[in-house]
Amino acid sequence: LKERLGQVREKHRMSRVAKRHKKKIKEAGALILKDDLKARQRTLRKLEYVDLEGVVQRKGQVACCISSADEIVTTELIFNGLLNTLSVEQAVALLSCLVATEKLSKDHNQKAKVRSDMQRPLQQLQDIIRKVAVVAKDCKMDIDVEDFVEGFSTQLMDVAYAWVTGAKFSEVIQINKQMFEGSLVRFMRRLDELLRQLSDAA
Repeated sequence: LKERLGQVREKHRMSRVAKRHKKKIKEAGALILKDDLKARQRTLRKLEYVDLEGVVQRKGQVACCISSADEIVTTELIFNGLLNTLSVEQAVALLSCLVATEKLSKDHNQKAKVRSDMQRPLQQLQDIIRKVAVVAKDCKMDIDVEDFVEGFSTQLMDVAYAWVTGAKFSEVIQINKQMFEGSLVRFMRRLDELLRQLSDAA
């Protein structure tokens, strides 16, 4: 009986210890979320999406219209004025980098070449992406600048360029043979959604 009572007491003791640890974990998680929220707020203020009082500014209003791509990068691209200097084909090809999220093979990535007329716009886009990442990092967000930049793929720029010039689907699918037809359709739909959202934001 004594042994049984001892086991019951030990069980209750372990239960109390477990509850204390759960409480500490919950408090730590809340603290992390709170710090992350503060970092995001600092980032939005520094990029002028909200003012010091937290009131949404013009850039913030535009960002609210975007959901098919990274809202901040897309908005920075708009306010940078880069899209205004490009042809429709170039603009769509550049925007494809914001919605191309499926990873292709490294071999394909190494062979992928950017059209000569897209090299400068692409570099400008990457500068914008890097600027956003650097600001976020300076504001104490947990972000790796180069990983963030590399997360925007250039591998479907030729596909988007061909699509907007009126190429048939059978022709477009041949441009990137590593991508399944379903994935390509999803990519085109997301790109189309982004274009509609940009139109609404304007």
